[in-house]
Amino acid sequence: MTDGLRSNSNNRRLVPKESAKRELYFFSGNQCMFEACRCVLQDPDDGWIGEIAHIEAVGSNGPRANENLTPEQLRCPDNLMLLCANHHRVVDNDPETYTVEKLRKMKASHIEWYLEGLEAMSSVLLEDETDNAVITIPDGPLSFFSMADDDQAEIEEIRDKVRACGNVLKRLNSKSRQLLFHLIRRSELDRDEGLVFSLSDVSHALIFRGGHRLRESELRDTVHELRRVGLVDNLLDPSSSIGGTCLRVVEIDDELGIFENIYNIALAKSDDDFPDIVTLQNVICDLNFGVFAENPTEAASSQLG
Repeated sequence: MTDGLRSNSNNRRLVPKESAKRELYFFSGNQCMFEACRCVLQDPDDGWIGEIAHIEAVGSNGPRANENLTPEQLRCPDNLMLLCANHHRVVDNDPETYTVEKLRKMKASHIEWYLEGLEAMSSVLLEDETDNAVITIPDGPLSFFSMADDDQAEIEEIRDKVRACGNVLKRLNSKSRQLLFHLIRRSELDRDEGLVFSLSDVSHALIFRGGHRLRESELRDTVHELRRVGLVDNLLDPSSSIGGTCLRVVEIDDELGIFENIYNIALAKSDDDFPDIVTLQNVICDLNFGVFAENPTEAASSQLG
């Protein structure tokens, strides 16, 4: 995927990370984010015609330049949007019309439109999303948890435990699993507490309808359901120095440690400071436990295609 960005000698430009490109592509819905354009970016006949544009530009001479931003801030997903080549030229050739504020609103509006479409489609396709969710466990041993490939009793015991974890997640609706995915992705692994997350940090990271950040009160209401089923709880040590309004993700099975293990696997597969999106989604949202068929070394070192 080309980044579609012009070079600038006044500042060092870093190419967007693969994780940022995946995030942009997902929320674009494969369509240009310019208002009412809807141009398909990946065409079966013409190939890839999209370009990644800066909202605030690199260097002092670029459109909507902001010299106070670091190279990392300039290439983060919040400062990027996917456009067709034509509208990339339009917004960069007329920065007085297409200001930072206007482009951010345009991007937020496109994401809102796309997510509403997904929700509408889901309501039509899924009459009972909890009943229709399918748990996928590959045949044979789950080598991540045990290297004893010839011990059939142990193999079946581990598979039963993983299936039990899957059944707990299956009882959640898809929105609750999505929230759990975001909580785990934004967690930090504490030696004593396990996976710990800040409500305010997660609220700031999540974009809901209209491009508004999810309010902490709204997040608490949604977290309440995860508390009810025992997947989220208070810190074990209230006097912990972690600070802030923090909670912890509770393991379904302490011995397996599904959540901590998938967090570490996804972090090893990522090219930035957050666990890889696809790896986490496969387990938490899609209930696909295939990654645990790999042994720990393979699971940590394999790269997404």
